[in-house]
This record gives sequence, C-alpha cells and structure tokens, in this order.
Amino acid sequence: MVKQTNNVPVVDTQASLRAGVRSSLQALICDSIHESFQVKQAILELAPKIAEVAEQMRQTLKQGGKILLMGNGGSAADAQHIAAELMGRFEQERHPCPAIALTTDSSILTALVNDYGAESIFARQIDGLGQTGDLVIAISTSGNSPNIVAGVKAAKAKALNVIGLTGQSGGQLAQLCSLSRQVPSNRTARIQEAHTMMGHLLCEVLDASAVEENPGLSPALNTSGLTEQLEKSFLDWPDLKQIKLLILDFDGVLTDNRVLVDQHGTESVWCHRGDGWGIARLKESGLEILVLSTETNRVVMARCQKLGLN
Repeated sequence: MVKQTNNVPVVDTQASLRAGVRSSLQALICDSIHESFQVKQAILELAPKIAEVAEQMRQTLKQGGKILLMGNGGSAADAQHIAAELMGRFEQERHPCPAIALTTDSSILTALVNDYGAESIFARQIDGLGQTGDLVIAISTSGNSPNIVAGVKAAKAKALNVIGLTGQSGGQLAQLCSLSRQVPSNRTARIQEAHTMMGHLLCEVLDASAVEENPGLSPALNTSGLTEQLEKSFLDWPDLKQIKLLILDFDGVLTDNRVLVDQHGTESVWCHRGDGWGIARLKESGLEILVLSTETNRVVMARCQKLGLN
C-alpha cells in the first residue's frame, strides 16, 4: 500500500502484509473448496457401490436386524450423525430404524479403556450387542485404526456383515470388510466431508424405499398421498383439459387428518411431501386449484402459501 506524506510516497508495509495475508487465505479457501468439489465429483463413479451399501442396510432393517456404527474423532461424529438420522428421521416421516453408535456411552468407553485397553472399545461392545442379522458400519479415514480393525474382527467372528467407509488406500478395512467404499482422497478433511455426504445419500435411499416397502413406515404414510391418488384416479382419463377447476378440502386431503397442539395452543399438522409435486403437475396442466376451509387458520394459510394455492 502506498501513502503520500509531504508529497513523498511512503509504503505502508503493514497494510500490504495484511492484504497479502487476505489474498493468501482466500486462495487457500478457494483451493480447498475446489478440491472438495473434485472429490465429490469423483464419488459419482461410486454411485452403484453406494447403492449396494444402501441395499444391504435396507435388507438388514427389513429382516429385523440393527445397525452398529463406529469411528474415532470426526468419524465418531459421522457414526453418531448417521445413527441419529436413522433413529429419528432424515426427510421421510417413518418409524425409527434401529441403529446404535458405539461411540456415545462415556461410562462404557472409559470402563473398557481402563479395564481392557483402547483397542477393545468397539470389539467388546460388538461382542455384547451384535446379533445374527445385524450390520456393522466401520468408519476410518485411514482404514487402519487399531480399535476399528479390532471391532471389525469381532464382528466377523460373529458372522456379522461389515461395511467399511475409508479413504483412498482403504487400509486394512478394505481387506476385512464385506463391502468397502473408499473415498478417492488422502486428505482427512476431504474424506470426512465425503463420508458425511455418503451418510446422507444412504439415508435418502432408505427414505425412498421406506415409502414402498419398509415395514417400519409410519401408518399415516401407508396410505397414498395426493400425488399417488391423482396418478391412479386420472390414469384412464383421456383428456385432463376437460377439468377446469379442482376444489380441495384441507383436513384429511392435504393432511393425514392429524393435528398436533403444543402447550401454548399452537397447531401443527402432518402433510405429505408428494402433494406439492402432484399439485405442481396439476397446475402445469392448466387446472385452477382452490382449497375450501370452514375456518381461517394460520396452518391452512401457511401450507397453501407454500403450495401456491388460494
């Protein structure tokens, strides 16, 4: 940076240094973002293999098994993240899918470390919790974490299926696991970012399959949403253009007829995500759609506004 003092140019070295640091930091951030993009782009080639993992998870849950997850550090967080999505929900409302992150019970972990050593913390839990039909997901960026390797060996001793999520080399997990999915990177940060995305993809696939056949699907969602009803009702109609106006009730039509009321009297309703898609298709066909309700209700207004209805 250059300043004028008594008509003599003076270089502000501190300002120049700060500008250089900002430029270097921005370059570092941009390089890391581009690198992350490249890794995720490369994972597109793993899509069929990720689908295999999702199918094995689906079959495990369908047959009454549970999913046990383990990892260290950031991978422990990934294990807990996936377990939380399965036990709670990802995007599809459904019954919980039984999943346990073997990284969360501090009393168990510290007792095992104290009594048996750090390498035992997953193997001991798998030996105690694992049952025929269960699936183990082992997450390790290196593929060589001693406690993960020991846990996988314990799972194999009980004839459990094991899926490994690792980095590019795969490490020992690539040889030990029934299925191994290796992120094409050697940087821990990039591998962990990809593992998080893989976890979301697996949950998304399970959500999609749950609509059709997951026995844990919420009873409220076993009935077809508006999208499916419209598909079946209008499938044999030769010309939808004959219909000019569609009037819908709200309760039981755009909802499953359930209302949740909190202690303050605020109402919430259960809606089917597919309705938005079905209504969008009807609007594209030129139909005018109205919702007829006997009361002015903020829930009705909010849902209709989101769907673009009057």
